Amino acid sequence: MALGANYHRSNLFIASFQVEGLYNALRTTITVGGTPGKVTIRLLKSLRDSIVSVGSRLTVEHLPEITEDMTSHDVLAAAEVLRTTILAFLPPEEAEEQRGVFGFHSNLKPN
Repeated sequence: MALGANYHRSNLFIASFQVEGLYNALRTTITVGGTPGKVTIRLLKSLRDSIVSVGSRLTVEHLPEITEDMTSHDVLAAAEVLRTTILAFLPPEEAEEQRGVFGFHSNLKPN
């Protein structure tokens, strides 16, 4: 499908894919004993800051700060929290589409 001039994705929808991709890369890296590098930490921090900018204080105040001295497992946990937080901000149709792309599509519709 070609993207036309009227094709639009929300910034949150795009960010959800970025966080999902980073989370998957971290999970794979850490599983084989690797550690996240400085670029990965900067990217995760940038994504966190973007999420914080759209949330209310109550919804984002518990998001962990991202620092270079975090353990690999802490970085992975932070990425998972960001991944699930951003999904909560997506409108239902974008959340369903995002889940479908990553293999969680369901034909079940809420009543």
